[in-house]
Amino acid sequence: MTILSTQSKLQKLKKQGADALGIFQNTVSNLSDTNSAIRVELKSREDQIILLESEKVELNGMESQNQTIIDKIQEFLGVLTK
Repeated sequence: MTILSTQSKLQKLKKQGADALGIFQNTVSNLSDTNSAIRVELKSREDQIILLESEKVELNGMESQNQTIIDKIQEFLGVLTK
């Protein structure tokens, strides 16, 4: 083997190593980007959950008020029919 072919082989091996390493670096970068997008979606869902929980509390309060009025009307009507 000549020095020239040894250097060519060395360059080829270096390139293969760099390419293999590049694949892993791209994977890490892609997964990091995906995690960033996931965090944005999680924040959005958390905001939606907070809003929905607030609306649920409000709806429960409205239902309770309505039931109180229903009970009073039914009690009043019961007095009138006796």
